[in-house]
Amino acid sequence: MKKLFVLEILLVILMVISGCSVGPDYKRPDAPVPSSFKELKGWRQALPRDQEIRTKWWEAFGDSILNSLKNR
Repeated sequence: MKKLFVLEILLVILMVISGCSVGPDYKRPDAPVPSSFKELKGWRQALPRDQEIRTKWWEAFGDSILNSLKNR
C-alpha cells in the first residue's frame, strides 16, 4: 500500500516535470507588416457628439408597451 502511494506520487511528479518541457526553442515566423494602412474609399474619422442632448431613443421603435414601461 505504501509502495503504491510512493509510486503514484513519483508518477505525478514526473508528469508535472515533463509538462514543463516545451520542445525546441520557439522562433517567431516572419510576417509581412505594411508600413502604413490604407483606408477604404469614403472613410472618414468619427465625430463623437457626446455633449448633445439625447432624445427619447425608445420612441424610435414605435412600441407603445416600451413607451409605457419607460414612462413608469
